[in-house]
Amino acid sequence: QLSDRYEFAIVRKLDNCTIGGTSLNQISRLHKTAGGGIWLNRKYQGMGYGTEAFGLRIRFAFEQLGLRKLENGYFAGNQASWKMQQKFGYKQEGIRRQKYICPATGETVDEVLTGLLREEWIDFLPETI
Repeated sequence: QLSDRYEFAIVRKLDNCTIGGTSLNQISRLHKTAGGGIWLNRKYQGMGYGTEAFGLRIRFAFEQLGLRKLENGYFAGNQASWKMQQKFGYKQEGIRRQKYICPATGETVDEVLTGLLREEWIDFLPETI
């Protein structure tokens, strides 16, 4: 029985310190799709750790699990997340208006929905290896 969820720690090689995590969830064997996400300690953002982990997660999903599509999202305004997803070929697919409430400000935040098809990812492989 294959899992419908995978959780991966992002561990810095230098000191074996866990600095974040990434996941695949809501895996549909029927449709060959999955959702997922990534989080990274702020102090390690912008250093390439998240991009490397995100790329490995995508490779695992397509090559090991045989999925055909990954679905993701990001908070509207989080351009760093969108930029990272674009590196692998993700496309914007829609917006969930006022999906979340920001705990820090109490303001509502839209979620931008994104998706990546296996064949689109293959087109980006030379740039991401």
